[in-house]
Amino acid sequence: MVSCREEGPFEADVVRLLHNDPRVGSPDFREEHLPHEANGTYQGRPQPVHKGSFGIVAAGGLQAGSGLTMLATIWPTQPGQGPQCIVHCSGQDGTVSARLEISDKGRLEIVLQGAGGDRRLSARSRLATRCWYRVWATLDAATGDLALGFRSLRPTIGFEAAETVRSDGAGWQAFAPDCIAFAAEIERAGEAAARHHFNGKIERPILFDHSLSHTQVEVVFADGGARPRPGLIGAWDFSRDIPTDRIVDIGPHHLYGRLVNAPTRAMTGSNWTAAVQNWPSEPELYDAIHFHDDDLADCQWEPSLAIAIPEDWRSGVYAVRLRQRGAEYHVPFIVRPQPGRPRADLVVLLPTATYQVYGNHSAAPVYGYPGMKRVPAPSFEEAENGPVEESAYGRSGYYPHSDGSGISICSRLRPVVEFRPKFARMTDTKGLGVDKFALDLYLLSWLESRGISFDIVTDEDLDREGLRLIKPYRVLMTGSHPEYVTEHIFDAVEQFVEEGGRLMYMGGDGFDARVAYHPHLPGLLEIRRGVARDGSWEAEPGEECSAFDGRPMGLWRHLGRPSRRLLGVGMSAQCELFAGVPYRRAPDSYTPRAQFIFEGVEESILGDFGVAAGAAAGHELDRSDASVGTPAHALVLAVASDLGPEWMPLLDDLGSSKDFTREAKVRGEIVFFETPAGGAIFSVGSTTYVGSLVHNSGRNVISRITGNVLRRFLDPTPFSIDISA
Repeated sequence: MVSCREEGPFEADVVRLLHNDPRVGSPDFREEHLPHEANGTYQGRPQPVHKGSFGIVAAGGLQAGSGLTMLATIWPTQPGQGPQCIVHCSGQDGTVSARLEISDKGRLEIVLQGAGGDRRLSARSRLATRCWYRVWATLDAATGDLALGFRSLRPTIGFEAAETVRSDGAGWQAFAPDCIAFAAEIERAGEAAARHHFNGKIERPILFDHSLSHTQVEVVFADGGARPRPGLIGAWDFSRDIPTDRIVDIGPHHLYGRLVNAPTRAMTGSNWTAAVQNWPSEPELYDAIHFHDDDLADCQWEPSLAIAIPEDWRSGVYAVRLRQRGAEYHVPFIVRPQPGRPRADLVVLLPTATYQVYGNHSAAPVYGYPGMKRVPAPSFEEAENGPVEESAYGRSGYYPHSDGSGISICSRLRPVVEFRPKFARMTDTKGLGVDKFALDLYLLSWLESRGISFDIVTDEDLDREGLRLIKPYRVLMTGSHPEYVTEHIFDAVEQFVEEGGRLMYMGGDGFDARVAYHPHLPGLLEIRRGVARDGSWEAEPGEECSAFDGRPMGLWRHLGRPSRRLLGVGMSAQCELFAGVPYRRAPDSYTPRAQFIFEGVEESILGDFGVAAGAAAGHELDRSDASVGTPAHALVLAVASDLGPEWMPLLDDLGSSKDFTREAKVRGEIVFFETPAGGAIFSVGSTTYVGSLVHNSGRNVISRITGNVLRRFLDPTPFSIDISA
């Protein structure tokens, strides 16, 4: 699927990515052009992006009643910022419709549209932000009378908002709803584009085919439409089937619908109390869905070309290279090994979950540290290779939605500007500012240059298949920033190590926070944040459990699985100026147990160079801490310390050790230790470490140390734990 800025032909070629370099025209960027039947010229055109979530119900076959009643409980987050539709009902031909909405002035209103013109009835009072309301509107088709009302729930002490307005009128055409939409206005169920998106929560919308009295409305609200009543069109219970995109109608017609663009489910409803903190225990208290006008789950573009993967292709990172009128864009894809047919003893686990959470994160700073800045590199083409401010494709899981609520659902079914080579998010005078996918390409390039065979799998693969995917390999190597992992990924890697596998953790801030893949919709990933350590957003009270799997989310450390227990190190400091420093060898590096690691190494300063932050220890650093799980026999091989004030300690790390000095907290460490089953773990503790591997064409001390470790880890001879050595 390709969208072009202008109509016209574009060239597509399949390439294998060999070596990255974001500098324009750099000879160090290398790719292998592959013969493929898909190579050629295609006709391109702009393809639209329809942002905004909503619910849609195809309600064909209903009989027209004597009118209409629309009811819902809402929690608006942006009343007064444009018209926002709550419920929209349209007839079969689209010429007659009724909608309950919030006007651009923040007032509740009912709007009728038909062949005879439009009618509108508005409340006099504005709705408040982030307050629960019961809202309703009625139409008597025979008389044309309209009624509209709302009542606040959980009112502020001494204040309650309620209003009912009525309007007499001539008769109006009775119609049976053919298309019913929630949180947006849309004429037909098959349309991709909607408008007038609602921002906020909607709970239990209910429709009748006649006009109810005010008293009847209150009775229906009291039982949520659960009782059978004459003329009930539908009552949609959003607490049912939460881990799906289906919305369940408990009414007589079973008008099930679907959600578009993945609004956030398992949201606290109007009856929620703080006594319940997880939705699986009492889902009826989580019967609200939070809709946003900037949700985007799938661009749903028309296919432009198809790529068949030959069976003889080796595992690796490939791309479709697109070119049109001087512009170039790579669309990467990863070829994993054939199931059950590993071609190497080493497997690289690319942290695609982290890529997804950070997807389109490059637009602007979100942390706000003093002195923080993004410095554009003068040698980069900003439009193609550097940061972009455009949020047309949705932003990362670090940003808020337009209404201030956090972005918790991240999709890969959209353009993700960082997921490509030749991309640099930020830079300084020492490095190129590459991180995540663009930086991990340097790790793969280093392996290629040394003639080391390896396979590649992704987080999504490992989450789906578990231990059996990586069990055939002797060594598992991570990417540079495996921050976000699911429970299945954590389990699989932990089991791999427990059974004697060797783990090379080649990054920083790893296995730090829990995420979950959608159980039915491939491509969607969920994150919910607890107490934010980084200045991003925090989940609302009671909303820290995943809608996808019902489990608590947040930092793994707070969930009882600190990364130090697995990796020996855990997140300790970050520098959003993207600065870096070298490591210095520590006393443990001179012990016999570490001799194989430092064979041929004479330097005491390690990694004062690199394409990321200009050094091996940069951006985000990890350190050991026995009080939070680091094994007692772990060796601290090297330390990056004496860091400047631009390096920030983590809020959740302040109480993890009895030593509260800044020197004890703000540092990075390289750690090694053996495991009881004959395996071992080598952890580099920095997100920029792999950027130092390729310095001077790989002839450097970081490359030598890493090569020594990998050589020994590939050796089948078991490790033994001898703490006396």
